[in-house]
Amino acid sequence: MLKRNCDDWLTTYLHYVDNTESPLSYHTWVGLSVIAGTLQRRVFIRRQDKEVIYPNQYIVLVGPPGRVRKGTAIAIGRGLLEEVGIPLAAERVTKEALVRFMKKNLATFPDPKTGIPQLHCSVTCIAEELAVLLGQKDVELLAFLTAWYDSRDDWSYDTKTQGKDELLGMCFNFLAATAPDWLPSILPIEAISGGWTSRCIFVVEYRARKIVSALTPPKGIKELQKKLLLDLEQIRAISGEMVLTTEAQGAYEEWYQHYREEEEQGRSPVGDPRLDGYVSRRATIAFKTAVAVSASRSNDLTITIKDWHRTIKLLEAVEKNMPRVFAGIGHSRLSSVTASIMHFIQARKTVRRSQVLQAFYADIDDYAMESVERMLVKMHAIECTYLQEERDKEYQWNGVEL
Repeated sequence: MLKRNCDDWLTTYLHYVDNTESPLSYHTWVGLSVIAGTLQRRVFIRRQDKEVIYPNQYIVLVGPPGRVRKGTAIAIGRGLLEEVGIPLAAERVTKEALVRFMKKNLATFPDPKTGIPQLHCSVTCIAEELAVLLGQKDVELLAFLTAWYDSRDDWSYDTKTQGKDELLGMCFNFLAATAPDWLPSILPIEAISGGWTSRCIFVVEYRARKIVSALTPPKGIKELQKKLLLDLEQIRAISGEMVLTTEAQGAYEEWYQHYREEEEQGRSPVGDPRLDGYVSRRATIAFKTAVAVSASRSNDLTITIKDWHRTIKLLEAVEKNMPRVFAGIGHSRLSSVTASIMHFIQARKTVRRSQVLQAFYADIDDYAMESVERMLVKMHAIECTYLQEERDKEYQWNGVEL
């Protein structure tokens, strides 16, 4: 077994991107997406000897435009995938073109046990703007993405003019970014909870990690990049079944039993009913993540108990903010603007009602503002104080994470 250049690929990657403004969570999940895209369909894990799980992930970075540097985080990951030669689908593409792109990238690798060539169509799709790919509630494309998540051995599509397109050994890895305000126009309400969104890890942030003013890269960055690329070449050469150690299997069973019992008693580990579909697939998502975590550390095709604990820590950290992704999506006509106003107040901690109305005059009138105010107060998101002399109100964020 070749010796790695990095003690742990993901840890080294986080050092590599340290001199950027993007939140650490963005870089972490972009790094995991890079590993998943590099592994392709060459590695898998079995769950109860029935379900075969491949490492492809659906990861979406969510945050306000410009402020949190979503594009920076994605661009760094894309650059590494391009250097290693992973097939990358364009973000401005139709579903038919995506199918043809995967079909064009049909490849083989030898089964590590039998030496028999294995067919696979493994690609990564990166969309810096999710709205560009999905458009306005493209239900059919969302259905395609939902079907592709499980990496079927055989998937076919009947076209109107060119007959049947068939994909053998597909593996579709997806990384995207979006502003929260775009989600109501991208996703139909019916898609929330089930379908495609239940297969996604939404990484939600509203602030940059730090301010970086330096124009030149820090010393040693080229050496780190070289190490990362050399180890990605090793990761790309891994193939075969990944297994849990006895300790890791015991930790998984305890974790799974506990969170399912909590779920049955109405205590969801994520806390938002719109994420019930995600919770039902949480074990599958954990396995996919654990495969990447193991591959980050070694070529040994083993998930250790340390790998498993690291996986659960990563998931639980990102799940804390996931309910916020759907804050502006709902049947209420005020759901979107309520979410926007909530984030406006949260960012400023203390703000006057007149300032909110000035900022959102195009979206809300005085009467509707009363409804939004009552809702936020009842949610215990804000405290409201009447300023008699100014004939105004003051909203104070109460520190509750929503």
